[in-house]
Amino acid sequence: DIAQVTPTVDSSHRAIILRALKERRNLEIEYHSLIRDRITTRAITPLELGEDRGVEVLLAYCNSAKGFRTFRLDNVKKAELLDSSEVISNSKKDSEELFRAKCRVDARLRTTFERFRLETDLATAATLSSRKGITVEVTSFSQDWLVRNFMSTLANAEITEPAELAKAVGVKAQATLELYKNPHFSS
Repeated sequence: DIAQVTPTVDSSHRAIILRALKERRNLEIEYHSLIRDRITTRAITPLELGEDRGVEVLLAYCNSAKGFRTFRLDNVKKAELLDSSEVISNSKKDSEELFRAKCRVDARLRTTFERFRLETDLATAATLSSRKGITVEVTSFSQDWLVRNFMSTLANAEITEPAELAKAVGVKAQATLELYKNPHFSS
């Protein structure tokens, strides 16, 4: 049997978001970031509701991040209308906000491309799957997101540049290994 799971969205949060969109007002939200596994408070200018891979999302300009972000509605823990309807301006260019990395993908090409949301067509995927060591560039608004995604590739992708990102992944991997040495986790 196949089980299907649908994230639960608080209907009161959706109603407040819809009102903010209709009245062109800003919001303050408490948001659970899956990337950092933290709940943060953010002032945002909501732009539109949408869907990403079957999950309801809010496209907005985030004052905290000083950039456009996509927020999963099921991760919004609190939503309040703000008095301000002034659009929060973007002082940086989008290209300045992105973290870039080059990596060589040795195996599991399809899942690695999906993980980093790299676009490819079926013909290209077939060509890529017949070769080893494909070099690609990945981008993200968050270095933490890149570190977590490289950790989850199960060593099928190797960061070729920047060296600082490769080092950050190494530090995170070492910290994870150290957890296994903790007497509370050993049997």
